[in-house]
Amino acid sequence: MKRFLLNLCVSLALVISYIGIYPTSWFTSYQPEVPEELLR
Repeated sequence: MKRFLLNLCVSLALVISYIGIYPTSWFTSYQPEVPEELLR
């Protein structure tokens, strides 16, 4: 099971590096609807 998780992390890191998107940019690109009151 531990080896499966390690392979999963490695393959995920390879996919991220292949696409060229940093994980932090996912959170900035994905912005759910924010009410106007919270933006003030």
